Amino acid sequence: MKKEYKSSENRLVDYFEESRDKWKKRSNNYQKQKKALLTEIRDLRRSKEKWKAECIVLKSEIKKFQEKEKKTKELLQILLNQ
Repeated sequence: MKKEYKSSENRLVDYFEESRDKWKKRSNNYQKQKKALLTEIRDLRRSKEKWKAECIVLKSEIKKFQEKEKKTKELLQILLNQ
């Protein structure tokens, strides 16, 4: 069953081409936006991993300094008690 249109074929062709072009443009915009968001997600994940690794290193350094401080205090206490 073919749909009958009242407008001329030229007008219909123009209308459908314009409609298709708008749809393509909208689709391309969504694709660009999607790609930009995926890139941002990738970059944020990399950044997170970098900062996480740096945090682990700094925590271990803090632990070493705390142990060193504890030993220094113990030695100082021993020297003061003599």
